[in-house]
Amino acid sequence: MARAYSEGSSRADGGETGWEDLSVVNKVLVAEINKLKPGQHSDVIEAPEGFYLLLLEDRHPAHFKPLNEVRTQIERQLASAETERLSKQWIERLKKKNLRPHLLSTCLVSSL
Repeated sequence: MARAYSEGSSRADGGETGWEDLSVVNKVLVAEINKLKPGQHSDVIEAPEGFYLLLLEDRHPAHFKPLNEVRTQIERQLASAETERLSKQWIERLKKKNLRPHLLSTCLVSSL
């Protein structure tokens, strides 16, 4: 039905949105979603931006990864951000001294 009648961004996928956290779902829909059991569909829901027909395929609790699973990724992201911050700071100091930071930054990047 969504492929034929929807004007939403998920039209091509038949209205399928995949797993979504309720915190990012339209607030008008959350109350209706909470009433549904897996396999049930809603009545037509009227919202300011349009009409919805929901099918709840399944539920699963929110999942948060333990720190030990994401520690390395976080450390890499922080190190990368710090390297970028320090590089920008260094280039700004070079600019103040009227040096050519574009040549020096190339050397810095290639030496990392």
